[in-house]
Amino acid sequence: NMTNEKNIAMSEQDIFIMRLYSSARSWNDACQLLVEAEKIDHRLRFSLNASLSLATELSIKTILAIAGHNEKCLTSSKHRLSELFDKLGEENLNVISSAFSAAYKTNIGEEIDFKKLIKQHDGAFIEWRYLNFVKDANNLKDNFDYQFMVNLQKTTGNMMEKIHKLYMQGAK
Repeated sequence: NMTNEKNIAMSEQDIFIMRLYSSARSWNDACQLLVEAEKIDHRLRFSLNASLSLATELSIKTILAIAGHNEKCLTSSKHRLSELFDKLGEENLNVISSAFSAAYKTNIGEEIDFKKLIKQHDGAFIEWRYLNFVKDANNLKDNFDYQFMVNLQKTTGNMMEKIHKLYMQGAK
């Protein structure tokens, strides 16, 4: 008695993408909730600095994995956002940069240097993730642009969702 069910073997890359996407999605959802909660309790800002950076990083890594980058390639960036964005390629980076900068100017009313701000936040996850161990919060070197990172996290999360949807529909 034969069945019509097919055993579909997942590649290591498919499993890697699934793990990244799941993690990115969770962090993106958590960030959206924390951003809303931060409006009521500004003390949440410290936690958000690390969370926004990690969610952005995982979204970009998911996009890159779908484009074929393997785990070793993506972990070599050591949480540096500028390295991950560079892996998107100059053309993609320019499209993202100009679209993001235009939207930022419309919404926030300021001109930005996208690549400079990405570089400025390169080590944000590493710098902010253990903030609960900091004894003197008044002496923190804070060059974290909260509004930029809130918008960047949301933008990269939305990009990841669109690209992941196409990937799931078979448009690898």
